[in-house]
Amino acid sequence: MVGHFFDFIYFAQATHKPTARQMLNGQYYCQYCEDINIPIPTLKAYAEALMKNTVVERFSIVGTRSNNPVAFALAEMLRVNTTLKSLNVESNFITGTGILALIESLQNNTTLLELKIDNQSQPLGNKVEMEIVSILEKNTTLLKFGYHFTQQGPRLRGSNAMMNNNDLGGF
Repeated sequence: MVGHFFDFIYFAQATHKPTARQMLNGQYYCQYCEDINIPIPTLKAYAEALMKNTVVERFSIVGTRSNNPVAFALAEMLRVNTTLKSLNVESNFITGTGILALIESLQNNTTLLELKIDNQSQPLGNKVEMEIVSILEKNTTLLKFGYHFTQQGPRLRGSNAMMNNNDLGGF
């Protein structure tokens, strides 16, 4: 129990699913929405709800068939959300454009500590990886970044960026 909120674990067989309005009103604390077929409009509504939510610190939509519109909605949310500490969008259908939108939103976010983006349906490519690592090097608050770079250069630079952030954070 978190105050009057509770962990709402969204399973496919759940009989009571929160509406976006209930989430916006703070009636639900949605933490994990993984490995199920959640409609894209619902995922976008969750992102919209998280813009104003001050309770949710971790949000995971692993394997929910999320795509670029969901990534764009999450990126908009990250620009204004000051509570979320961990976001996991692994194993989805987000392309390089959507991933870059998420990464670029880190320029306006100082509270997110962990971002996992690995295992998308399409490889991101060298250009996108170089842009990702360029933004990561400028970020000083992200402590964990979940992505396996395909090229050694970006992999080393990304690893160094996370190591520097962890050193700065005193961990």
